[in-house]
Amino acid sequence: MASMDGDPELEELATRMFDLARAGDTETLRAYVEAGVPVDLSNGKGDTLLMLAAYYGHAETVRMLVTSGAEVN
Repeated sequence: MASMDGDPELEELATRMFDLARAGDTETLRAYVEAGVPVDLSNGKGDTLLMLAAYYGHAETVRMLVTSGAEVN
């Protein structure tokens, strides 16, 4: 799993990615993943974008992340 920590700008970007996953903003999150944000990005708790999208019930976002290569195990 990829992590973005140490650099304040990268931490801000990572926070935005997790917020997008929680909100189910599939298309914006897809654009970031296609631009190079790691699909398996994880936070300090070990949560991934996929885990957060699933937890908050965003099936379309989950499908997009899985088809983009997110680790499902």
